[in-house]
Amino acid sequence: MCLEGKRPTFKIKTKHYPPKLKVLIEECWGPTPIVRPTFSQVIVRLDKIVANCSKQGWWKETFKLPW
Repeated sequence: MCLEGKRPTFKIKTKHYPPKLKVLIEECWGPTPIVRPTFSQVIVRLDKIVANCSKQGWWKETFKLPW
């Protein structure tokens, strides 16, 4: 599937996850390594997404994050 450029679709409505998370996931699916974020960049962006979600009350009960 990957070699044909196919990726899973996001079937859950956007209101159930942060739009920036979808963007990050789609960037990680880039066809060449040069366009994909590095692991360090992914961690920084995930930290920002989680912090923003915490401020907005998202994921409070859904996910129990250790940080």
